[in-house]
Amino acid sequence: MLYLSFFKRLPQHENGRRYGRSRSTVGYYIRKAIQQLYEEMEGLAHEE
Repeated sequence: MLYLSFFKRLPQHENGRRYGRSRSTVGYYIRKAIQQLYEEMEGLAHEE
């Protein structure tokens, strides 16, 4: 969903239709994925 949204510029409602989810659920998944990436990057920054 993240790839389709940011790199393929697929709107959330279309993304949701492909996966059988609502637009709001897709938005939640995308926000969650971004949060996880951010936390992972923060962890890597503190290792150096």
